[in-house]
Amino acid sequence: MPPAAHMGFCRAWSPGRPSPDQQTIQIVAVELDRIIPQPELLDDEERGYGARLRLAIHRQYYLAAHTVLRLALGSWLGLDPAYLHIKRTSHGKPYLANQTVGFNLSHSGAQALIGLTHHGEIGIDLEHLGNLGSVDSLQERILTPIEQLAWLKLPPHDRPFALLQAWTRKEAVLKAIGVGLPGGMEHVILGQDPLQLLGDHLVLPAMAAIQLCDLPVDGGHAAALAANLPVSTITLMRWITN
Repeated sequence: MPPAAHMGFCRAWSPGRPSPDQQTIQIVAVELDRIIPQPELLDDEERGYGARLRLAIHRQYYLAAHTVLRLALGSWLGLDPAYLHIKRTSHGKPYLANQTVGFNLSHSGAQALIGLTHHGEIGIDLEHLGNLGSVDSLQERILTPIEQLAWLKLPPHDRPFALLQAWTRKEAVLKAIGVGLPGGMEHVILGQDPLQLLGDHLVLPAMAAIQLCDLPVDGGHAAALAANLPVSTITLMRWITN
C-alpha cells in the first residue's frame, strides 16, 4: 500500500464557515469555551448523554461541540440545522440520511475538530497529552508488539507524544471505517518514515482504501484524519462565532 500521509493540505488555519467543495475535505477547528450551546438543535440522545455527564464543564463542552457540528453541517449543506436528523449506525457512527456528506467530530477539553466532505467516509480524532494517563499501561493497549519495539527505541521524553499520535491515528482509522474503538486498535498497524497504514486487512478489510495523515494542532494536542476517498487538498479553518 502507498504511504498513508500523501494527502496534501494547507497548514495555515484561516477563519471561516464551511462551504461545499467537491475536491477537498474541510476541517473546522472550534474553541468550545467560546460557543454558547443550543440544546434545542440536538436530538434526545445527544441531550440525554450530555445531561448524564457528571462535571458541568464536560456537559458544556459536549453540548457546544454537537451544537457546532449541526451548525457546520447546515452551513455546508445550505440547510437549517434545526431540521437535520443525524442517525447512527449499529456501531454508533453518525450519518445524515439522504445526504451525500461524510462528517466526523472529535473533541478534547475545550478544543474540537469537525471534518466534512461530499464523498466517502472520514474519521477524525483529537487528543490532549493530559488525557494520556499512564504511558506504561496504555502502550500495550494502543501499540502492537512490533510497534512497541520501535516505540521503546525512542528517547523517553519523546515516547508520550509518539503514543498520543499513534492513538489519534488508529482511532481516526477505526472511525472512518465505521467500527470505532471496539474494532480494535491492535488491528491498525502503523509504519513510520513515511507514515504508512499497514493494518490487518483480513480482520478489517475496509482499511485497504484508507488514507491517513496528521493534522497540525495546538501544542499538547495530536490529531489525525483518515478518509476512504482520494483527496488532493485538506482545507483548515477556525470556526468564527457570531
